[in-house]
This record gives sequence, C-alpha cells and structure tokens, in this order.
Amino acid sequence: MTHSSLPFKVPLLLHKPVAVDFAGGDLSSDAGLIPLALADQAMQLTRHLADAVADPRDPHRIEHSLPDLFRERIYLIAQGYEDAIDANALRHDPLLKLAVGRDPDAAPLASQSTLSRFENAITPHCYLPLYLCGTIDGGRPFVIGALLRGGRAAPTRGVKALLHHVVPAIRARYPDVTIIVRGDGGFGVPKVINTCRHLKVHFCLGKPQNAALNRLSEPLQLRAAVEYTVTHRAERHYGEFEYAAESWPRAERTIAKVEVTQGKLNPRFVVTDLAAADGFTPATVYAFYCQRGDAPENRIKEFKVDLAADRLSCQDFRANQFRLILHVAAYMLIQTMQEALAGTALAAAQAGTLRVTLLKVAARVLVRCRVVRVQLPTCYPWQALWRRLMRSLQAAATGPPVAVPAGL
Repeated sequence: MTHSSLPFKVPLLLHKPVAVDFAGGDLSSDAGLIPLALADQAMQLTRHLADAVADPRDPHRIEHSLPDLFRERIYLIAQGYEDAIDANALRHDPLLKLAVGRDPDAAPLASQSTLSRFENAITPHCYLPLYLCGTIDGGRPFVIGALLRGGRAAPTRGVKALLHHVVPAIRARYPDVTIIVRGDGGFGVPKVINTCRHLKVHFCLGKPQNAALNRLSEPLQLRAAVEYTVTHRAERHYGEFEYAAESWPRAERTIAKVEVTQGKLNPRFVVTDLAAADGFTPATVYAFYCQRGDAPENRIKEFKVDLAADRLSCQDFRANQFRLILHVAAYMLIQTMQEALAGTALAAAQAGTLRVTLLKVAARVLVRCRVVRVQLPTCYPWQALWRRLMRSLQAAATGPPVAVPAGL
C-alpha cells in the first residue's frame, strides 16, 4: 500500500518533537488472524463449507476461490468486522492474506462487492432464528447450528429438520454416545417429542403451565403455600405425574417444581423420558433442564453481542440465512480457541474478551526470500498465553499448512 511520508507534529514532549507518519511498512492490527487460521485448520471448517456450496462461476474467470471467500469473510467476522464493506480496506492487510493462504505481498483479497455477490448468490426483515447448541458431559456449550425463520414462525418450525441432520452426524462419529435433547417451554409438544423418539434420543423439554398441569400439581402447590405461611421463607418442592394433552398419543413423565418466593406461587413443568431408575429424580431432572441457562441462552447472547449474529441486513431471505451460517462459522472458530485455552486465565473468557486480549494484536509483517516473519510487540502483556494458544492449535491442526511465521 502507498503510505504518506508527511509527518504529523504532535506536541507531547517538551525537549524534542514527536513526528507521526504512515511509513511504518506492512503492519496489521489483527495478529489474531493467525490463531484463527490454525483453528480453521483444526476443524477443516471453511473447506467443508466450500465443498457444500456449488460454484456457478466460470472457472477460467475466477480470481477468488470459494474457500478463499469463506475464509476472508469468516475471519473478518471473527475479528469484529461484521460488515462486508470493511473488506474494501482490509483486503490489503498482509495478515489477512496470510491467514487466507496467500503471500502477504500478493494481490488484494476480495472486495465488498465480490463478497456481497457471494452472499446473495446462495440459492420482510423480521426473523426468528433457531439455534442448536451442544455440550459434552456438561462441558463448554457450543453453537452447532442455526436456522433462519420468519418472525411469525412457530417455535418448533425447523426443529425436526435440524435434529434429523445433526443426530445422524453425531452418531456416525460416536455410535455409542447418549444424546439428550433439551429445550424450553416452546418445545414440549408432540412434534418434538415424536421426533426424539423416532431418532432414539432422550428429551427434557419445558412445558408452559395450563389448567390441567395446575390441577395435577395442586397438592404440591398447596403444600408449598402452607409451608410458606408458617416459615415465611422461600419454599421449593418437586414432584412428578403422568400427563397427556388431548392431542398427545401417550402420557409422558412430567416433573413439577413449585416455588413460593415473596408470597408468590410459581409452578414450572418439564416433560421428559429420563428415568428415575437411572438417577433422574424430579429435582435432578429440573436441575438438568435449568442448565440450558448457559447452553444455549448465554451462548446465544455472546453470539449476538460479540459476533453480531443479528446483522442480517440483506434483502433476500436466503442471503440472510447464508450470512447467519457465516457468523456461526466465525463463532465456531472462536469456540475452538476457547477450548484450546482450557486451564488458563482466559479459560472462561467470552468472545469479546478473547478478541481484545488475543486477536486484536499489532504486528509487523516482513517478507523475506525464505520466510515470512511476523513480529508482535515486545511489550505485549499476553505473550505466554498467546504462545500456548498457538502451540495447542498447531497440535490440533490437521489440514494443509498455512504459512505460520517462524520464531513464534
């Protein structure tokens, strides 16, 4: 890029002038693109995404391949550049080129117009996304799928299709794993329950209160209310019964939690096939159900706030669905980094914190005959953690090598 050699005179010191110019050479403020590229190698994420999309372009006139377009757009989203127009300037960034797999002094990457055509080429602006998150043995929750729906869509729309894609994929890799589907009150209906039974997965689903549920739980509610009048302390009781609405083909085990706080009675209900014989008492079932507060609700919040998942401003519905997938992919790379930081001071850090501490790092890029050298600030306070993250991601990476600078 062309840099101005005319300095700015800044009056910060009394004993000598301070001159500021843009002649520092090839610098980048996004050294975190390197661990993002390694996380991508470990997951082979952009390669699989590119393999799943047909490219209608004339192969003799293609300047930017599908994998390159996926990498550029997803890496920029992960770095906090969620608008495609940001690429007009950042397409020249030497570290972005390096992360995509090009030499830092190669031609610029795709511009905003190319990326916008890319998003809109995939065959009203009120949306209701459906997110599918997963955990392994109660560990860190991951966003593993997102389906865009119209704003007036029923809560269960798309659940069946999403589960029919995800469950067989999990079983293909882990045939003996036990799968439990957990969802809030909008999902405790026959459509979801029957899908779970068909796929042979367990379920633990919320159920909004109604007259029948209140009637069946009346003894439990009465007990909690009477005890509260005596103790004047918060009371909580659990119970269970068989429940079936008129449209249900069979009765289901239903857990009731009745709580009285500040004189207010608050009954909650969960339908499940988790068996008491396997240790799932009413209290255990409800505690397991409540864990969805972290997975997916807090993860969805992180996804929206830190990865701008609600930036769905395309005119075409399918383009917005595709954009949502790109944001999910960016979040998956961040989550791969979070997993690699287990046991460190940033083990529980959210995406925004990781971006500020580990991704938004200044770097100088020096292109030599035999090596591309990336120099990070000597005074960078997270050096040890950055090195550990790089080692962990390099150990996990299985794809073709990206030019990772020597000496890191």
